[in-house]
Amino acid sequence: MMINMYRKRIVFVCPSCGQKSISFKKLEKTAIVRCSSCNISKEVPITRISEKEDIFGAFIDLYHGKEDMKINLDEINRELKIEKKQIIKKSKKIGDILEDKGFLED
Repeated sequence: MMINMYRKRIVFVCPSCGQKSISFKKLEKTAIVRCSSCNISKEVPITRISEKEDIFGAFIDLYHGKEDMKINLDEINRELKIEKKQIIKKSKKIGDILEDKGFLED
């Protein structure tokens, strides 16, 4: 039995000119995405496990002006941590009140 294993080639289309001429150059912590037709080029942050699909997604986000998404997510996470602390604090106060009123028994 012969198994034909192959990886489909993914073609990336430039968001600026619509041509299928995107190239990737991986550096240590960034990658350069470039269109050879219209010469648009952006440097995007990557990790050691970033694939072309991840890199192109980051490129598209930058192209459409979403480069500050990570900052926004960091702010949201910070706010959620503050809210979580406030909820825990309120829960403890409610627990103390219920215990004082005799609703909670040990």
